[in-house]
Amino acid sequence: MTGIFCWISLSNYQSETFFITIPLFTVLFILSGAGATLTKTVIRQQLDEARILQNQKESELNLLISQLSPHFLFNTLNNLYGMAIRGHEQVPEHIVKLSALLRYSVYLAKQRLIPLKDEVAYLKNYTDFEKIRYGNRLQLTMSLEDIHADLKVAPMLLIPFVENAFKHTKNAKGNPEQICIQLRTEADAIFLSVRNSQNKSSEKRGLENSGGMGLENVKKRLELLYPGNYDLVIESNEGYFIVKLKITALTNETI
Repeated sequence: MTGIFCWISLSNYQSETFFITIPLFTVLFILSGAGATLTKTVIRQQLDEARILQNQKESELNLLISQLSPHFLFNTLNNLYGMAIRGHEQVPEHIVKLSALLRYSVYLAKQRLIPLKDEVAYLKNYTDFEKIRYGNRLQLTMSLEDIHADLKVAPMLLIPFVENAFKHTKNAKGNPEQICIQLRTEADAIFLSVRNSQNKSSEKRGLENSGGMGLENVKKRLELLYPGNYDLVIESNEGYFIVKLKITALTNETI
């Protein structure tokens, strides 16, 4: 009799334990599945947000580049047209330079990074055209020192500063307009200094008006491409508009 009672008691205990344990495991299983689903959803949302942000970044970069390139190309074509009208004997040579400029704008400008030597060649070709356009009105000094040609740089990043100098240079009547361009490298850093003369009326308009939209665009590109890796100083001092830029060269892996 005692044995039967003990068996019944044990059976009751196991039944109670069974009916408690099974729901507990069920709840834990459901919660685990829900947690995994929630984690996947959060990760998917984060990936989607990152993808959207990357697309926005690329779209803005493409827009900024497109705003810079056509303006420069139009100026170049006008310069070449003027040379042809005057029967300039160096027209064939400059057609080759124009071809190089177009190749740069159409193909290289679409790349994330290019060798610094390609950007320098672009700057040289640009200034050659501008020297013809300005003639004796221009006093140009260009210094390219210790250039590490294989350093990488974002395409069309330096030209807006030079283009802006030619666009806004002013001087007293009868005096040549002065532009000084200095470019050098040190380790993995690129230093650019551009200085152009300006008259009193230009100086009074302030830095924002003197800078033009080209500088506003390049500031945005610097923020997008070189956050924390550049130093830009723009100032007006004693009849000159001065831009000083230092950027740390990037690799394809850092973008």
